Amino acid sequence: MRHRRNPRSTIVKFSFAGTSCASALAVVLAGCASGYQSFYVPYEGITADLVASTRVAPPPSKPAVARAAPSDVDQAIAAYIKQGYMPVGYSAFNSGSNISDANAIRQGVAIGADLVLILSPVLTSSTTTSMPLTLPTTTTSTTTGSATAYGGGAPPVSVYGNATTTTYGTKTTYIPVTVNRSDYAAVYLVKRRYAFGANFRDLNDEERQELETNQGVVIVAVVDDTPAFRADVLPGDIVSAVNGIRVPNADGMSRALEASKGKETTFSLIRRGRQLDKSITLNP
Repeated sequence: MRHRRNPRSTIVKFSFAGTSCASALAVVLAGCASGYQSFYVPYEGITADLVASTRVAPPPSKPAVARAAPSDVDQAIAAYIKQGYMPVGYSAFNSGSNISDANAIRQGVAIGADLVLILSPVLTSSTTTSMPLTLPTTTTSTTTGSATAYGGGAPPVSVYGNATTTTYGTKTTYIPVTVNRSDYAAVYLVKRRYAFGANFRDLNDEERQELETNQGVVIVAVVDDTPAFRADVLPGDIVSAVNGIRVPNADGMSRALEASKGKETTFSLIRRGRQLDKSITLNP
């Protein structure tokens, strides 16, 4: 798996290059059946300690399951982020075997996911080959003969007889077999606690030019029923300062939120070029 994304982003892309399982039967049974486990990749910055310290409740015995088309994965993940879920990792691989959803669910249990978003398989290729089938064969033949005996002045006597011969062998028949290869993927999410309730990212170059500063973060998603949601912080808002202290980047924003948990906090925002301040009491 080659492609990783920042967990603050709501956009998730998958690359299947270099993650295919061989189509030979032995390899399929040994490897591809656990593709969701073998090709699991945690998102950058996501650790077991981070998940344990921010999740709402202990892992369930079995995660909830949702499904989406690969073309809809970005919108699906964005919707779950608004509901308070955090993507923690994903699996992506290509296989010539029919992979059960149960494998993705088992991987979800193994990492303590609250929700497994399984993407519909996408057919990538079909290859037809021939498989030899060799079976034993038997061939039976019957030989008929006759003879006439003479002797002692007696009348001649005719004798008739049959002989049966069985030949053993094998016969090989070539049976056409079509192998359909498909891309499989799943995203694993955990329901987390939010002190503030918004996901954010660093400014891009265009935003830096417009604002004439390198400092600040952009709100990319607001989680329902959180302090940020109730204070009407909106996607697209730019946070320039927290409690009067400039926010340099996303890491600085995270540190400011950590230090302000449970406290009334002033956020300086830029919305469509307009400056505004919001006083928000964060969750502990």
